[in-house]
Amino acid sequence: MPGSLSDKILSSWQANSQSWITTIDQSEIVSRQLATNDAIVNAIEKHHPFRILDIGCGEGWLSRAIYAPHRIVIGIDGVKELVSNATKKGGGPAYACFNYEDIRQGKLPSWEPFDLIVFNFALFEDGATFTLLNQLKQLLVPRGHLLVQTIALPAHEFSGWRTEDWRSMKTNYPAPFPWYYRERDEWKKDAQQNDWKIHRLTDVLHPENKQLLSWIIELQAAF
Repeated sequence: MPGSLSDKILSSWQANSQSWITTIDQSEIVSRQLATNDAIVNAIEKHHPFRILDIGCGEGWLSRAIYAPHRIVIGIDGVKELVSNATKKGGGPAYACFNYEDIRQGKLPSWEPFDLIVFNFALFEDGATFTLLNQLKQLLVPRGHLLVQTIALPAHEFSGWRTEDWRSMKTNYPAPFPWYYRERDEWKKDAQQNDWKIHRLTDVLHPENKQLLSWIIELQAAF
């Protein structure tokens, strides 16, 4: 992905950080309350992980939701304002500020490997996504899992770049940003080409109208 687009995504989230904190604190995204929040928490809990890395953690709601005294949970994000807010909210996890380019360049600390790494609606790039994921293989224990929850659009929508303008949100967002939509078959192809095995791919549905909301893709390194 061109650097300008990577930078644009990060700068958009920096500009929108306070708006995002308000949105999450006030539970403004209905689909999250109805289905997708519980779906990712339940998917994580099925693996009974001890060490968890939450990447793109934002203001930390997921890190707090999965934290328990017997666990180590670390949340990282590239936006200092979000990491600061997550830290202020406490709740048990540790937080640090690293962006995705930091990860690709191997700049994360020498942490012990994790049982599970999770991205919850936090992957917005095209080819750079698997460069990022491949760098994380060394941070997983053998047979560890990498979980991705991502938007699922109707079947007639094809992979490609889109622009999020935030118009559907209750809170005002000052900056739109580009994001790449990867359809189901492309996830499967890209995973195979990058030596990832899809352990499970789950449709997350609206509980009432059964509309497809997201996919949860559970990956294992194929080595």
